[in-house]
Amino acid sequence: MNNLKEAGAKEVHMRVSCPPHMNPCFYGIDFPDRKKLMAANHSIEEICDYLNADSVAYLSQEGMVKATGLPRENFCMACYDGNYPVPFDPALDKHIMEQRRARVESIGEALAKDELQPRLL
Repeated sequence: MNNLKEAGAKEVHMRVSCPPHMNPCFYGIDFPDRKKLMAANHSIEEICDYLNADSVAYLSQEGMVKATGLPRENFCMACYDGNYPVPFDPALDKHIMEQRRARVESIGEALAKDELQPRLL
């Protein structure tokens, strides 16, 4: 936005080709935390100020579905409306495997530590 305005644009209006993401996705899209979703935590005016845009507008959920030509039931809309089609355990997030790896030594690490131990026999 700033570059466009510096280049002489009198106004810059941002249009987003999907509805605002309001909820985390637990099914594979990489936004697991609501605190990190701008639209979930800020008003349109705050987003405009942050981006230095004159306006911001999102495609509606209805408009997005209509553009596909398919019925709404064909899509998971949980990140937009919070209606998750499959139950999930919030304790199991995308970092669970990384957290597990951090607690468990790799075989190579264990062998390297073992080599540093003094041998009695």
